[in-house]
Parts: sequence; C-alpha cells; structure tokens
Amino acid sequence: MPFRSCPVMLLPVLISALMTAIPGHADSSESDGAADRQTIRDALTFHAAFDTTADATHFQRDGTIYTAESTGRESIKPGIHVPGVRLVEGDGKYGGHLRFTEKTKSVLAFAGSEMPYAERDWSGSVSMWLRLDPDEDLEPGFCDPFQVTQKAWNDAAFFVDFDKELPRDFRLGAFSDLGHWNPDGVAWSEFPESERPTVTATDPPFAGDRWTHVAFTFENVNPSEGKTSVATLYLNGEPVGSLQEPLRFRWDPDQVAIMIGINYIGDLDDLMIFSRALRPAEVAFVHASPSPIGFPRVADIGTRRELFVDRYLIEELSGEAKQVVQQPEPREVVLVTDAPWEGNTSAYYTIFEDESDDGGYRFRMYYRGSHYDTEKKKGTHREVVCYAESHDGIHWRKPELGLVEFDGSTANNIVWDGIGSHCFTPFLDTHPDCPPESRYKALGRGRPLAKKGLYAFRSADGIRWEPMSDEPVIVDGAFDSQNLAFYDPTIEKYRAYHRDFRGVRDIKWQVSDDFLNWTQPEFLDYGDTPLEHLYTNAIRPEPNAPHLLIGFPTRYLPDDGSRVEPTFMSSRDGRRFHRWLEPVIPESAPHDRSGNRSNYMAHGLLTLPDRPDELSVYATEAYYTGPDSRLRRFRYRVDGYVAVESSGEGQLETRPLRFDGDSMTINAKVSDGGSVVVEMMAANGTTIRSEPFVGDEIDATVNWESGDLAAVAGQPVRLRFRIRDASLFAFQFHP
Repeated sequence: MPFRSCPVMLLPVLISALMTAIPGHADSSESDGAADRQTIRDALTFHAAFDTTADATHFQRDGTIYTAESTGRESIKPGIHVPGVRLVEGDGKYGGHLRFTEKTKSVLAFAGSEMPYAERDWSGSVSMWLRLDPDEDLEPGFCDPFQVTQKAWNDAAFFVDFDKELPRDFRLGAFSDLGHWNPDGVAWSEFPESERPTVTATDPPFAGDRWTHVAFTFENVNPSEGKTSVATLYLNGEPVGSLQEPLRFRWDPDQVAIMIGINYIGDLDDLMIFSRALRPAEVAFVHASPSPIGFPRVADIGTRRELFVDRYLIEELSGEAKQVVQQPEPREVVLVTDAPWEGNTSAYYTIFEDESDDGGYRFRMYYRGSHYDTEKKKGTHREVVCYAESHDGIHWRKPELGLVEFDGSTANNIVWDGIGSHCFTPFLDTHPDCPPESRYKALGRGRPLAKKGLYAFRSADGIRWEPMSDEPVIVDGAFDSQNLAFYDPTIEKYRAYHRDFRGVRDIKWQVSDDFLNWTQPEFLDYGDTPLEHLYTNAIRPEPNAPHLLIGFPTRYLPDDGSRVEPTFMSSRDGRRFHRWLEPVIPESAPHDRSGNRSNYMAHGLLTLPDRPDELSVYATEAYYTGPDSRLRRFRYRVDGYVAVESSGEGQLETRPLRFDGDSMTINAKVSDGGSVVVEMMAANGTTIRSEPFVGDEIDATVNWESGDLAAVAGQPVRLRFRIRDASLFAFQFHP
C-alpha cells in the first residue's frame, strides 16, 4: 500500500451542526438541470461494488483493499483480515456487500491516491450505501463508516460519522489543515458550535431493514482568489446542509488513506468517488437509480434464457420503453369442490407435471377439502387432503382411492387425513439421488393435531403417504398458509418457503441438504418495496430459465374486506426478490373474486400438451360464498410475466454481459408498424446491428445485417434493443 504509517485519532468529542443555505454556484447547484447516467459515470474515478470481491472494480492506480492493525496504520497487508468483517454475496443494494459484525481496532482502507486531489480548486464527491440501526447496532463510542486523511481526523480530513450519544446524530466533517482552522490549538470542547467544521443530521433516516444513501460533495478546496469552498451532506438524495468556509488541504496523496468501517457495525455497499462535485439533481439520480451507477461487473449468461422480470441485466430504459407486469388471460373452470368432504373453503392447491404409467402426460393436483358454515360460523367437517389428476391440465378427475374413510365410506379422493391436512403441499423430488420410496415429498403444518412446526412427509407413488420423522423439521414460523418446498438443482439443495409475521404476514426461506435438517429461516428481502401482507407464495424455479425463481405471492388486504389478489415476484438467489405491486389476477377477472380470500393463486405452473407457447396457472374463486369453490385456469405467454413495452420509440440497454454461442433468439410481439432491432456493442468499439424484427414469436431468430456473433462470444458486450410499438419478453443465445 503506497501510503506511509501516520497516526489517526478517533473522534474524541461531541460534534454539532452548522447548517446553512447553499448560495448560487453555477457549477454545483443547478438543481433544475437534468441528470444523466453517462455524464455522472464520466466523473467516476473509484468504485468498490463489493459484489464478488472487496477490491475496487474501477480505480485509477490501486484498487486493492488493505487491512491495518489500527487507524495508526503501523502494519498493513492486502485483503480483509479484520475479525467480524466479511463479503456477503447478494442482499446488497445492487448485489453483494460488506458486513461488519463487531467493533474492532483493525481498519480497512484503500490507497489515498484514489481520492483525486488537486492543489487548487479541488472538487469531488463521495457516495455509499449504509444499512444499520445506529442506536441498536453500534457499540459505545464514535463510529466513522468513511474517513479520508493523511494525518488525523481533524487535520485535512473528510469523514462521515455517528455521534456517541443516543439518539445518534450523523455528521459530515470537513476539516482543513489543523494549523489553518485551529491555529491557536483551542480545545474542541471550547469551540463554539457555530464555528465547528461539520454538518449534522439529527434523527437521520437509517434502519436495519433498508439501505440508506449517504453522499457528500465538496467544491473549491484550496480555493483560488474569488472562489468559495463548499461541502454538502446528502441523505437519500436530499441535501441536509452545507459548510461554507475556506478549506485548505496540504496532502501528499501517496500518504493518504481512505478508511472504511471504523468502529462500524452494519452493512456497507457501493462506495464511489467522483472527480467533481455532483449537482443536487445528480445526487438524487444516484439515490433513485434502480441499477448501479458505477461500472457493473460483467454478467456471464452463457446460453441461459434471460427474462426481463427484474433490473439485473437492464442498464437503462429510455424513450417510451418501460417494464410492465403482465396479466394472464382467464380461461375455463377446471375444478369444482362439490363433494361432501370438500366445500367452499377448499384451498392451497398444488399442481405439478408427472409422467403417467404409459409414458404420457399426467398432472397431479393436491388440495385441502374443507367447508365453512357461514351462518353457524364454523367448519362442518374435518380438513382432509384431496387428490385429482389430468392428462391435459384442463379436464380433471377425482379418482376413488379407497384410502381414507369419510362418513362411513372410502369411495373418495382423499389421500391424507391427519397431521398436516390444513396445508399439505407435495412436490416431485428431482434430486438425482432421491430413493424411490421418497420420490414425492411434502410439508404440512403440525397444529392443531401435533406440535407447532412443519412436518416432513414422503411417498413412493404420490398417493400413499407417511411421515419422515416424529418431530417437526422446521419450527421457526407461523405456518398458517401454504408452506412449500422443492429441490433446486442450481444450488443442489432443497429450498423451503413458509409463513411468519413481522408486523405483517410475510415469507421466510431456508435450505437443506436432506429435507430433514434445515438452516435457520430468514425473511425474504424485497429491497425498497414496502412490506405488505403476503399469504401464499407459490415460489418455484422458472421452467425455461431455472436460474430464476418466480413467485405469485397472494396479497392480503385485511382492511378492505379481507380481499386477496395474486402478485408477481422474481429472484436470482432465492432470498432477495424483485416484487411487483400490480395484481396479476385482479378481482375483475371472472367471476366471484371480490370476497373474503376469494382469489388465491395455486402453486403450479404447467406447460400443457399441444400448447408449447403458453404456460398455465390456476387461481381460486367463490371462497366462502357458495356451497363449493372453484379453480380456474389462466394462460400466460411463455416468458410473459413482465414485458419491456414501448408505445412509440423506446430503447433498452443492458449492462455488460458475456455469452456463448453463435446465434440469438428473442421473444417479442410487434404491433402494426412497429419493430424490434438488436444492436451488439463490443468492447473494441465495434457495433453489429440486426435486421428489424416484425411479427409475434416466442423464439424469433435474430438476423444480423453484418458481423459474426461467434467472433465476440466469450467477450464483454452490451446489447441495445430499439423497440418501437412492441413488447419484448426475453432473449437467448444458442450454440
């Protein structure tokens, strides 16, 4: 590391605020000016994304992260060697992030040469994201998430810190050379608050369950005649206040350290440094951007099918282009729960494809049979697990299984009666080493017949079931919903998603190697999307893009007649989900969906025989209201959960990506007079362009005007889709 050991004191005193208005500066405060991603990026000199490495991903000279034994930097070595600090994959603002779990003397630092210093009229900006509850998470004492200095915290230094007093304030410190701002060596405690070189935010908007954006800008440090130094603190894109006084920094950049996480406990992500003071509109743009401003790492997509269900690959949408969640088309009623052991509260449908005895299609359906007397306000019979099957996903039969007695007869389609019957959720186990006797597995709630928790079940034929253990395998949760599991081949583990509460009904996840021993459950992370009551979750791998998990969580509206409406969400890691707020099956879909819990999405996504271009989902209707309830089929276009639509001229540009293959297809629907054109921009500056696509195809081959895809396969490229009066759903490269 190219900076020398220099003593750096921790903040020893209480700092308060000097908050003043920002005077007009043509080069920094044009808040009405438009913010442009590329213009902002042009000023970026340093970016530590903390996705797959703690080292900076964009830098000028040295992007290595170093560890020093203390803020005095007596002993320095590359890498993270700090107890309680680790790189977390995913769960960050945009990807991975750094997590600090304990206070320590050691400190992480980057080379100060990455702070673009100037001896005259120096300007710049620093941006980062923090996630913590300062009053709950931090240990006693001052805490500096960011500090840059050559000598000490109060000698030619910038820092942002949390006060040591509760409730903790948050501050920006902008300290000139010690001899300049404090020539007489006055004790800090004797300084009038109005003369302290700090900007303070009281009651700052930090929280342990969401990311808070922190930025500060500075102008004209080491000012020439006639210029004024200004330093401004921003939180979540809004200016907190400014410090205006001559700032003088005499630095040798090779001796400066950019230190992060001093006494910090919490999460830190996406540290960026810019070579100029960003305008207020640009700081707001950085805060609001759904994708990283910095140079993103290359996404290796190989030959995967990529859907536009999130912002992972989308660098920018412009013109009329926008993402629009789609609603499936209502089709026919496929099941009526009219048997005596079924009824109007039959629910928690699970549907999946299996192979029939003759090698053809067989679809299996499991659901709860139950009925509620609306006049007597109670159930009329015990809850049982019912079974139906179909060869086409539309016409279903309820076989007489002869397994369980109901009202003196076994002539029924009941497959299970006992522990777990309230929300019994089976699946076909695709684990390559699954033994034949456990080919089908299920989770079911223990209460009211057994202990609280989820019990594990297995079956060799999907009809005759038995418990896998005498005790529940998952115990941390509420479980009064459709709790489900499946085998995920992308991580070679079982995943489970179940109900719990955190002020609202919500979803927890966990994984297991053997279906019996599970990790500690954690709540899903929806980013900045507000928490809402979510009932069933219907999470599963997307059939044509299994690296994606999709879900149809049913939103519950307790203050609106206890209505429910299915929504859509997706994930690339199984814990952080991009959740869309628009309902995918509104109550206006036919019929009887406006009542109490009358619009649940079933757990199932099927490709039906002779319908290769569509996917079928199912949802309930007439819950509580009739002598029975119904299950209706809905039709999605393949990949058709979310579209990038443009009603005029629009454009989608991807982040850098790396593909395999020599051909490309798109899933698009073009209106009359519209088109989709694909442009591929290689790292060497060359661009190849496709012929316009017109039509409506699931896998339309992209025909190129010139160029050879194979020549740039395996190299970083960007894609630009020019979309005019069309909808784009997905793309894929092929060998």
